[in-house]
Amino acid sequence: MMQLKQDPRVVVAQLGARMRYAVPGQLFRRGCLARCYTDWLRFDAGIPMDQITQFRALALQYWLAQRIGSSVTRRNSHLWAGEQFNRQILASQPWANGCNVFYGFKTAALELLVSARSAGVHGILEQTSAPLTIEQRIMTDAARRWPGWENVPVPWPAYSAREREEWRQAASIVCGSEFVREGLVTEGVPAGKIHVVPYGVEPPAVSDPGSADLARVPACLHLARRNDSECTILYVGAIRLQKGIPCLLDAATRLKRPGLRFHLVGSIQCDEGMLRRTVRAPVEIIGPVPYTALGSWYAGADIFCFPSICEGSARVVYEALAMGLPVVTTPNAGSIVRDGVEGRIIPAGDVDALTDALDDLVRHPDRRMAMAQAALERARFGSEAAYGNRLFDSIRQGSGGGRGV
Repeated sequence: MMQLKQDPRVVVAQLGARMRYAVPGQLFRRGCLARCYTDWLRFDAGIPMDQITQFRALALQYWLAQRIGSSVTRRNSHLWAGEQFNRQILASQPWANGCNVFYGFKTAALELLVSARSAGVHGILEQTSAPLTIEQRIMTDAARRWPGWENVPVPWPAYSAREREEWRQAASIVCGSEFVREGLVTEGVPAGKIHVVPYGVEPPAVSDPGSADLARVPACLHLARRNDSECTILYVGAIRLQKGIPCLLDAATRLKRPGLRFHLVGSIQCDEGMLRRTVRAPVEIIGPVPYTALGSWYAGADIFCFPSICEGSARVVYEALAMGLPVVTTPNAGSIVRDGVEGRIIPAGDVDALTDALDDLVRHPDRRMAMAQAALERARFGSEAAYGNRLFDSIRQGSGGGRGV
């Protein structure tokens, strides 16, 4: 594995507020952030403002294109924003102050990766989700299996071409899960170029002061709160086909048990008429909630279910583990859950397997309690601090390849 000859001094370019600026924030806390470039700082990442450069006019242009433009305009503006972001950063001479590492994110890093390579700067690309060709293949199959939920995706050659060129230009590629790594290898990226660095989060706060003691402990460890026959299964995320919602709803209709309820928390991003026609008791669509209120939904649940068919490495699963919830999910969610330890891993799109896994945990409180306790232990691996250590180590070693789990 190649190692950097000097301590890393990292320039990070990040469009948007992905993971609340976890990458630049963690690198700053370890003393190796040279500068963070972003469009518009949306959260306090704990980084001094004199180490942050913002391009607010670009952020406004992109926001307007996404809000008022046609579907074609919205699609084109995504790639346009990535290219403009890169060109504006290059105009500021980002490699001039002793930087020896560049860290960028997929489709918003190409021009900087080319420049870094020419300047002898080690260019790292984070592939935040499965390659578009893999995602579209999965989504096309799902749209045909569950018609009416979402349209079959339209091919996007320009996006895929930019992805591929970024893979070629990057000295190394970081991703959050084996699922993404396998997708990259399938698309021809050398396995030795890829380093799996699982993410990390801290548990969201519980907003109800009366429930503050439950901030890191699930309802199933507090059986005195409710009758043993009651069980709440929680889903958090966008309510859409990609997240496996039709599969979850099919499973819910098969689980006819007194005291069982499903709470789906998140914005509706599918055909709402189809959703309303499909939802039956005991499923309740909660809709979007503020992040500050999310902890209370985790704290009031017994099981977390996230049957996604295509992800990078879903943050909500890390949050559920941090709140001590047993998790039922799929390999495609890119999680750190181990089958039979912190929960169950079932094949994506397999309604029978999802139904059986949920039914097993609903019927066996002792089993889900053991998994809940294991989830709290696993959450140490999935913490922000542990993620920061993994990230720093991968950069210091030059991200020459390897696996994080």
